[in-house]
Amino acid sequence: MLVKNLNYTGTKSCKCASWLEHWEKASGTKAGKCVSEKCNQKATRGGHIIRVGSEDRNHYIIPICASCNALESVYMIPDNSFLGSANVSKTCA
Repeated sequence: MLVKNLNYTGTKSCKCASWLEHWEKASGTKAGKCVSEKCNQKATRGGHIIRVGSEDRNHYIIPICASCNALESVYMIPDNSFLGSANVSKTCA
């Protein structure tokens, strides 16, 4: 699945300790490595993304490393990746 990071999300917050914890609560699992297909680093962030090439315009959270979280280009994640909703009114609000 093609995704792109959303810019300027540093001021967004939720009731979880971090966006990575937000993703872990939503998925029911602990984050392991970064979901970017070309990366093997540990996931240290909950990255805000949108799907590319899809009519789905929702914002999502994925477990990602700091380097991949800074990418401004489109990148691939596995099609079966869990996308946590970034809409806190539907999740932890």
